[in-house]
Amino acid sequence: MVYWQAFGWCAFAIALWMSRSPIGWQKFRSDKGYQHFVFASGLILFCLWALKAGISEGLDIHFLGMTVLTLCHGPRIAIWISTLPLALMVAFGLLPFEDVGLYA
Repeated sequence: MVYWQAFGWCAFAIALWMSRSPIGWQKFRSDKGYQHFVFASGLILFCLWALKAGISEGLDIHFLGMTVLTLCHGPRIAIWISTLPLALMVAFGLLPFEDVGLYA
């Protein structure tokens, strides 16, 4: 692991730690409709990320998807939802495990 990969992992861990929210988890546990909304958002973002879809060079759809995710759910929950596409990309071999912190 190269130093920038370790830096990415540390930054990702700090972002997850700072974005923890007990109110968001209470809503997630109690509302089935919100659970479906969260998982559908994560899967759609995974599909956009895996397809590497883009409008023009440097303007990828997954970047716009993360913006929409942040606007729909709020920044704290959006950071946690973004871990689902990252985990799926690692599981399907589309992303090396060491680079997860850089892509987060």
